[in-house]
Amino acid sequence: MSEMEIKENEKKIDALASKVLSGFKGFFDSADAPWSYSATVIDFIKDYYLNYNDKDLISFLTEISGVNYNEFNKDWNSLSEEQKKKAIDIIISDIAELGLESLFMAIANAWEVYDYSDVRLRIMKVAKDYLNNKIDFSDMALEIEDIFWPNEKIKEKEKEDIDNYWKGIELIDYIPISKALQLVQKYLINEIDAIGKNLNLGEPAP
Repeated sequence: MSEMEIKENEKKIDALASKVLSGFKGFFDSADAPWSYSATVIDFIKDYYLNYNDKDLISFLTEISGVNYNEFNKDWNSLSEEQKKKAIDIIISDIAELGLESLFMAIANAWEVYDYSDVRLRIMKVAKDYLNNKIDFSDMALEIEDIFWPNEKIKEKEKEDIDNYWKGIELIDYIPISKALQLVQKYLINEIDAIGKNLNLGEPAP
């Protein structure tokens, strides 16, 4: 296969994946917990991971994309099995990245972050520990859980929120580690640090 043919095939794959992601964003933006919605969509797609020609999978991808079924089906069938796998991998990775980003954004914008300096400091510390390889991602996630849900009574009362939180955390399994590091730096350190500094600007001098 020539280099030109390879590039043309990559364009076809990217174009189809982009249609799905573009349509997905419409559902994603209106979800109460978009990170959990991302996980649910990925789980459905993975159910058909070894059968890329399953009608239910094609119908699901078509519904998400918002494209006419016949048009989408034609484009899908123009791909080889290997190309379909690549398209699915791109779709899953992009959906996971959007979901994890939305979770970190929600953490950075939580009222606790605005109200309590110790919450900001704890989140930034554990995020920096992760970036410096002192702890792994799951350790960071556990610490953040304890910050927002500090005791068993609260954990029991807000079990659904915690379950949704962990669905979002597990999206890291589908994205490049470099992306995860960027999101941690951007939202759990830079944005939270900026919030603290802006709040301090409004405080009277000692």
